[in-house]
Amino acid sequence: MGRRPKNMTTIQRLEFVEQQIADKESELKDLKAELRQLKKKKEEEDMAALYLEIQKQGLSIEDALNKITSEQQ
Repeated sequence: MGRRPKNMTTIQRLEFVEQQIADKESELKDLKAELRQLKKKKEEEDMAALYLEIQKQGLSIEDALNKITSEQQ
């Protein structure tokens, strides 16, 4: 939406502001969806990196979990 024209009536200003709010709410919704996608992608990348490291170490998933659990105790 462009700049607000000068000399608007109160009703025109009200409609203009309501439209701006609707536009921003739509933009916010889109940004939140993008954020969810990016977080999911980051989690998948982290899991892949973790799995590769477990494989490099020659461990099974159970062995890796046991190592992590024993280190926490």
